[in-house]
Amino acid sequence: FFFFFFSFTIRILSTPSALIGVAVSQVVFKKVNDDLKENGNKILFFILKVYIGLLVIISPILIIVFLFGEDIFEFIFGNKWSQAGEIAKLLVFAILVRFPISALSSVLSVEKNIKLGTLWQFTYLITIVSVLFVFSHYEFNKFLMAFVVHEVTLYFIYFILILIGAKRLQEN
Repeated sequence: FFFFFFSFTIRILSTPSALIGVAVSQVVFKKVNDDLKENGNKILFFILKVYIGLLVIISPILIIVFLFGEDIFEFIFGNKWSQAGEIAKLLVFAILVRFPISALSSVLSVEKNIKLGTLWQFTYLITIVSVLFVFSHYEFNKFLMAFVVHEVTLYFIYFILILIGAKRLQEN
């Protein structure tokens, strides 16, 4: 029952940011490749600027969800969905970290950084499967906290790898 709300809430919170993230990711990929053709010395600054810009865009929305999640879900989807709004209050932390970093992931799609991107994808797959398997046997709140901690931790590592990748591109 809770896992249905969890899945629904993740989908609702992730869809708008995924749409924006894909568009931004394409722009980042083009800009990185264009900068590489010139001299590549502006990539790291560009990545940091986009990251901060995306945080500025998403933060107010997520603050509203954090403060009024239950009311928002109840108003939009009906009384039975206030539970999803409660779940959203915790998931906003994962979305806050995931959204701007995912949009920058194209830095790891550049040929020189493919190994870094593959390393992160493999690590993410192994750790998320482990977290979901292990914590699916716990009470839902512990599962939810484990999921959020996992997302924040792994996406922080992803951001570090993206910065390393951007720096690596600047050096060549």
